[in-house]
Amino acid sequence: MLKNELADEDLYYVLFSHQSLSNDFMKRGISNREEIREILERRNEDVKRVLLCMNGHDHRDGVKVINGIHYYTLNSMSCFWHGIKETFNYSKEIHDRYPYLKDMILYEEALHAIVTIDENMSV
Repeated sequence: MLKNELADEDLYYVLFSHQSLSNDFMKRGISNREEIREILERRNEDVKRVLLCMNGHDHRDGVKVINGIHYYTLNSMSCFWHGIKETFNYSKEIHDRYPYLKDMILYEEALHAIVTIDENMSV
């Protein structure tokens, strides 16, 4: 199915996923990420069409280039999972409903990122 989605010769592709296609640490990331990366790399063999893969989930920023494809991890809306000192910023009802909330450092402002792709299709 992914191969079919990437078949158009007139398009360039940016893929978005919740979990990482580049994080190979233990059980983190998408379980069949190697297979997906292979599909993306094969798509780029003749002409670079897959420009960027973006994900969240890992709570840290990071950029990797794997076989010519940029993989950009944008930290999550809670920024950092610290799990060291519990913080209770919301009501007891909210914390009871979302028990992991106490282990996160929260942003005051909404998270955003600007990614530039130039006329040469460089990220």
